[in-house]
Amino acid sequence: MITLDLNAHTGPTIRWAISPVLETLGWLRTTRDGATDPMYGAPSRTAAQLLSRPDVALVAALLPVDDGPTPDFLVPAPPTAPAARAARTQFQAVRESDHAQAAVDVRTAAGVRTLPDDVAAAAAAGDLSARAAHGLEVFWRRGMPEVFDRAETALNAEIDRGTQLLGTGGIGAVLQAVHERLSWSDGPPTAPQDPAGSDADEAELLVIPTALYGPRLAMRLRGERPFVAYPVATTPPAAESIAGLRRLLGPTRAAILRQLSCARTPTELSEELQLATATVSYHVKVMQRAGLLERSRHRHNVFYELSATGRQLLATIP
Repeated sequence: MITLDLNAHTGPTIRWAISPVLETLGWLRTTRDGATDPMYGAPSRTAAQLLSRPDVALVAALLPVDDGPTPDFLVPAPPTAPAARAARTQFQAVRESDHAQAAVDVRTAAGVRTLPDDVAAAAAAGDLSARAAHGLEVFWRRGMPEVFDRAETALNAEIDRGTQLLGTGGIGAVLQAVHERLSWSDGPPTAPQDPAGSDADEAELLVIPTALYGPRLAMRLRGERPFVAYPVATTPPAAESIAGLRRLLGPTRAAILRQLSCARTPTELSEELQLATATVSYHVKVMQRAGLLERSRHRHNVFYELSATGRQLLATIP
C-alpha cells in the first residue's frame, strides 16, 4: 500500500494545477507508440514527424515502454498559472535540473534495461537535462497546440469540480473522487501497490488532473513537492459505440474480459484460458489502448483489470 500522511495543516495547502509537461509526455508517448487516444484520437502528422528531431526522440526514448516509471527530473511541479507560462516554468526547471541527479533518475527508472544509445551518450556528455528540456519545448509548441486546446477545457472543468468538492466534502471526498484506487478511512488515504509509506507532512499536496497522460495514476509522495496526478474521467460511450466495440471484440478478447472480474496478470490469464502468454499480452494491450482495460504494476508484475467502459461492454456480452 502507498500511504500518504496528511496532517491537520494539509487540507488548506492542497493545490490544483494543470501540468503541461505531463500532458506533453503523455501525448509524446502516444505518438511514439503509434497509438490512438479513445477521447482525443490519433496524434497529428506533424506530431509524428517531430520524432525525427534528435531532442524530441531523446525524450521519447526516456519514456517507459510499458508501465514503468518516468524519470523524476522530467516531471517538475507545475505552478498555478496559465498553461503557456506554466509550460515555460516547467521546461526551465527541467533545463536547470542537476545533471548528475538527472542521470541517476534515468538509470533508476530504466532498472535492468539497457539505456538507449542516445540517452547513454547524453548522460555521458552532460547535456541530458538541456536536451530533454529542448525536446519537450519543441513538441509542446509544434505537436500539442490543437489537442491541448481541447484537453485544457476538460482539465479546467475538473479543477472547478474538485475545488467545489474540497469545500463541501473535505480531503477524503477529493481523494476518493480523484481515482478509485485512492481511499480514505479514519487514518491517511491509501492506494495499493507500494509497500513503502511516504510522508507529506507540512507540505503542499499538488492534485493534477491529466487528459493526455493516459489511464495512469502517477504519484510522487517523497520530497518537498508531493503530487497525485490522475486521469480525468471521460463520458461513457453511447449504446451504439458499445455495440460497435462488441462487434469488433471477437471470441478471444471476450473470453479475456470475462476472466477479469478482478485484476490478473497475462500469465494468469494464459493459464486460465489455456492460451499462449504472447497471445494474451497482445490482446490485453489492444484492449487497453481501446480504453477497455486499465493497467497497473506491483513490483515485477503487470496487472490488467476492466475499465468502466470494459465493464459496460462486458454487461452486453451473452
